[in-house]
Amino acid sequence: MSKELTEKAKLTLKPHLTNALLPLFLKNLVYSAGITITLLLIAFVLELFNIIQINNKIPWSIAIIIILSTISVIYKWTTLMSINYHFYKTHIIKEFKLLYIKREYVPYSQIANITIDISLWDRICSAGDIKIHTSDDSVDITLKYIENPEKVEKKIYALVNKAKSSKKKQ
Repeated sequence: MSKELTEKAKLTLKPHLTNALLPLFLKNLVYSAGITITLLLIAFVLELFNIIQINNKIPWSIAIIIILSTISVIYKWTTLMSINYHFYKTHIIKEFKLLYIKREYVPYSQIANITIDISLWDRICSAGDIKIHTSDDSVDITLKYIENPEKVEKKIYALVNKAKSSKKKQ
């Protein structure tokens, strides 16, 4: 087995789930409530003209709100749990494993710069996104919902500088 395949990652990260899922759930709750209120108004109008008769509208509407809010959160949770970011001695791998496997590979020597994106919600949750840009723009990797992105950014820069300085020595 080659050295690269047995090499242990220097740093492995996963998305911060609370930072990703709570705003999504709240947003979907608002959207679902709007859809449900619209459906309730339509049902009341249809009942008013004796077109249909629906009993227990409120429990059904609450169930619809909860179901619609939860479906996308479950989907997002499943996809986020399938993402890993591995930092090795010479390169980064973004790996997605669910129904299929997708890997994006970037050697440290190709990294041109790193930017972080921290929204207000991210600041509250102490998380954010880290974007790793390559010099030729062939593969840019975005590390989504990373906890403590400033600290992670410093670690990534340290790995990049170490890899680049060891390459210059060779």
